[in-house]
Amino acid sequence: MVFAVWIFVGSTPDARIGRACEPAQWIGHAVGSAAMAGGTDYGQSINGGSNELDYHCKLAIWDYFYADEWEKAHPGQPLPGQPRVVAPVPAAQQPATTSTEATTSSQPAATATGPN
Repeated sequence: MVFAVWIFVGSTPDARIGRACEPAQWIGHAVGSAAMAGGTDYGQSINGGSNELDYHCKLAIWDYFYADEWEKAHPGQPLPGQPRVVAPVPAAQQPATTSTEATTSSQPAATATGPN
């Protein structure tokens, strides 16, 4: 109950999302720190995994609660954090080349080799 109140006391959606995912981050960093203190090589990997978990937790919550509202407010734009997809230009619309240089293949020339 206290945890839920602590989440909703956050002033912005970003703060609330961050608070909802913080316990996973705390546990991951505690385990990573214990692994580093124990002299293992897994501490950095565990901390990196904890950061990935935190990112995906925040993304899942944002997608669930805010993605539809954002898409309505920004029609035709990709969601934040997603790469912008650019449609390829059809060949008919590409500028014609006027070079007189011979074209070369990007593949190496075939060579004949005999048995060794």
